[in-house]
Amino acid sequence: NIGRGYGIIALRNTLLDTVLQAGPYDWNATYLGVEKKSVDTDAAKRKEREAKRLPDAKPSHELTAFAGTYGNPVYGDAVVTAENAALTFHWQRLQIPLTHENYDTFRATSDEDDIDEVVRFTLNAEGAVASMDVFGETFAKK
Repeated sequence: NIGRGYGIIALRNTLLDTVLQAGPYDWNATYLGVEKKSVDTDAAKRKEREAKRLPDAKPSHELTAFAGTYGNPVYGDAVVTAENAALTFHWQRLQIPLTHENYDTFRATSDEDDIDEVVRFTLNAEGAVASMDVFGETFAKK
């Protein structure tokens, strides 16, 4: 039940129709169409993003400089670890490898969790890693 997707919505609506004795409606067909459109849109965005990627761009620091605990007053702490020349994002139940994209921008991708998010690190005035933006929120490095 914790997975995201339209199948659970179609099931919920079908159950509600049954309880409310509403006429039959093919919720599966409706949400399969919505999901196909979403998949196509995501694929187009991914293709556009890859076209803009600078393959030779390097992060501003060694990966270990990005490792640490980052806090957000609403969403709590997230941890970034650096092991085996790679970063991993840890937050709540999530543990997602970060793939370098451009400069201090990485991507957290997990097909299992239906996540494809930009993780952008920012520097302070002294040039040290100060925060990361992910899920539309800023997490400050502790």
